[in-house]
Amino acid sequence: ITIISKAQETCEWLYLGHICSHLRLILLGMHQLWADFVFCMGLRGAREELLERAKDAPIFVDLDKDHSMEVIDFAVSHLARSRIISSFSTEAIASIIPQLPDNSLPHLEWLNLHHRTQWYTPILSEARTRVTESMVLTANAYHTSAMHTPKLQRLQLTNVFVPFDATTLKRLSLNRTREIYNTTDAIQAGPFLEMLGRCRNVEDINLDYWIPEFPGPLTAHAAVELPSLHTLEITGPR
Repeated sequence: ITIISKAQETCEWLYLGHICSHLRLILLGMHQLWADFVFCMGLRGAREELLERAKDAPIFVDLDKDHSMEVIDFAVSHLARSRIISSFSTEAIASIIPQLPDNSLPHLEWLNLHHRTQWYTPILSEARTRVTESMVLTANAYHTSAMHTPKLQRLQLTNVFVPFDATTLKRLSLNRTREIYNTTDAIQAGPFLEMLGRCRNVEDINLDYWIPEFPGPLTAHAAVELPSLHTLEITGPR
């Protein structure tokens, strides 16, 4: 049986288990399927049961602004099991970022953190400040306490930054909105070039408002070799 769902909120496949015991046993044995729906908004309140049915399969941690802090805390406590981490929630990102350097994420293949600055309320002010502070990049910020992610292939960061190991990375997307670009310090050229230089296996790079200020003309020693690169997309000023 192959189950295809266009969105994580689509859970009609669950009813297959009501048809007969044979189909139910097949579904119960599809541990990765259950793992991908642990944080499904259409199955609120069933997280523990879904996690149990997932057995040892790596999970899809999918968090948006509608998830409560209880759900976010639950997700943070199971980050080590994640295959995909995707969050558009400022509160969730603020909780996830401090955990990444100290956690080994042996299954993580895709990390997508998108801090949407337009979602602002006084309740979110502290979380928003913590997330925005991660955009202030120092000379060591690119590599200090990099995540241990031996399977990471895709990294997408919008209005937020976390140090990463590019050894296995295939796709890299670093984005800043105009608001963040206008209100945060300029990216330092030296660390930026060093970071790119470590992306030797990356095939696709997207930089949106992520070009640093260079103090003067670039010299030959500043050249960066990207032998695996297929696509480079750059937008924004500079």
